Amino acid sequence: YTKSRNLILTSVVLISGISGAAVKFGTIELKGMALGTIVAVVVSLTFEVFTRMRVVNDLDTDQDPSCKG
Repeated sequence: YTKSRNLILTSVVLISGISGAAVKFGTIELKGMALGTIVAVVVSLTFEVFTRMRVVNDLDTDQDPSCKG
């Protein structure tokens, strides 16, 4: 948990999974850990897109080709 993205991901997943929130898509209802899992995938992919677009400022030095060391 040294990166803020991990803390954000964990807190969003726990809040959405434990809080009792529910989302309905027609006849399908997602709640509990099913909703938490979908939220985890979406947030992780969002963070990956931000990383590839270089709009985050906590890149690892091994992922950033501009950092030689």
